[in-house]
Amino acid sequence: MKKLVTFDVASPFGFFRKNFTTTNALTFSVIPRSAVEGLIGSIVGIDRESFPRLLESSKIAVQLMSKVRKINMKYMHINHDWIYGPLNRYLSGRQFILQKMRAPMSTAASVELLVNPFYRIYVDTNSEDINNNLASNIRNKQSYYTPYLGGSSYICSLRYIGEYEYEKDVSNGLYRKVSSIIPYTNNRMPRIQLEKGVSFASEEDIAIHIDDERRSQGTYGVLYNTSVGCLQLSDKDIQKVNNGAYIKFLPMSV
Repeated sequence: MKKLVTFDVASPFGFFRKNFTTTNALTFSVIPRSAVEGLIGSIVGIDRESFPRLLESSKIAVQLMSKVRKINMKYMHINHDWIYGPLNRYLSGRQFILQKMRAPMSTAASVELLVNPFYRIYVDTNSEDINNNLASNIRNKQSYYTPYLGGSSYICSLRYIGEYEYEKDVSNGLYRKVSSIIPYTNNRMPRIQLEKGVSFASEEDIAIHIDDERRSQGTYGVLYNTSVGCLQLSDKDIQKVNNGAYIKFLPMSV
């Protein structure tokens, strides 16, 4: 039976940019599958050109271990080329005007950050060598590259949990308490059973893969318990882990 390498990842801040934002950068509420692949690549030493190909068939599930909290940070964005490039073309031959404008150009901007993001990652890369290297490095508190959550300033810590066997749950339509976030594709909402006192939130248009040319290869949505707990789910693809958890893998394709 195959095993899932299970580990925790946490950081004071995290940032997973929504692809439709420009100056005011917004973040997804949960770590995308593409970012998990990058995190695994940094731990075992797979470069950014290779990990999309080597890890695209990995089975990955993410469990929220802390409530989603966000803050907005204000800053001044300075970019000389932002103004000089267009002006050089428009004012070609008028160097005296350009010389008078050689002051730093800046614009007010803001970025939305996750505060104290904390996840439990379940992964089977379908490669025994990569699985073994991943488990060994986390267990020994080693990493080939510096791991971070969405930006090089948001360095994260890793904690090895264990390796657990898993199998597809044969529930015959029964509802299971799923501890991972629940993904869906093609706007087909999962069949969840609401419970008193339990609330959930959704997030959409999360990237499945980012290829070696930084292009998104499909998107998915997720549901998650806002109080950091389980959601009751009826689904044919629930996985039973032998640590007692029920999870659902993030999609590999749409």
